[in-house]
Amino acid sequence: ICASSNKLCLRSRKSERERPSSEAVSCLLQLGRMFLLAKAMPVAAHDEAVDVLKVGMLLISYIVVSSCLIRFNKFLMHEDRFPYSLALTALHMFVSLVLCGVFYVLSPASFPGIANVQGQRAVVLRWFTPIALTFAVSLYASNQAYLYCSVAFLQFMKEANVIITFGLSLLAGLQVLTRVRAAVVMWVVAGSTMAVSGDLHFVWLGFFFQLMSQFAECARAVLGESVLSSNRIKFDPLSYTLFVAPACLCVLLFGLILTW
Repeated sequence: ICASSNKLCLRSRKSERERPSSEAVSCLLQLGRMFLLAKAMPVAAHDEAVDVLKVGMLLISYIVVSSCLIRFNKFLMHEDRFPYSLALTALHMFVSLVLCGVFYVLSPASFPGIANVQGQRAVVLRWFTPIALTFAVSLYASNQAYLYCSVAFLQFMKEANVIITFGLSLLAGLQVLTRVRAAVVMWVVAGSTMAVSGDLHFVWLGFFFQLMSQFAECARAVLGESVLSSNRIKFDPLSYTLFVAPACLCVLLFGLILTW
């Protein structure tokens, strides 16, 4: 039923207008319910509920910021505005590097992973070179796809990221295949296939750009998980970003020079 509704949304021109995310609204309602229940809990259960509430707020913040970024990129990636996906991606990564660097200067204690990799430059370079390459390809191809396809269609395609990431995790030995997981994967495949069919403005080139972006993004996620969970390298998310941003920016600048 959800997949059929999604297909109808794709057929409507109103899908391109900005509207509140149903997922965000649902999360807000759920968090409000959890907040009310937390007041009547014992101290231990109350602390656990507060932690869950904090995680929920972080998730909602991520959804809101991600939605704004997607809409803004779609707005810029127009023939009459700034249809240069490689340059746009490089600017994004430059800003990320500057902000992360300023935060590191103001609060070095928030980057404990920096001290953990002292004397391990060869290991760090070996890991972050493929991560930077896949991240750069993912960002470039994702922005390039906005020139050809609608935001709604591309977002429905991203539902397949769960399957791609799970498959790559199986190959990397990070996940184990079970019957329940296999059933969930098949269910997601069926729903995603129904959702992305029937687009009024389907363009094969945009489809392939988005597919390339998804495979690169999922490969980056699997490599990142391997780095963050490695016994030889202890990274926190901020330190990970501080290392990835300059490496990814170098890859993007190299591609920008070749295509200038």
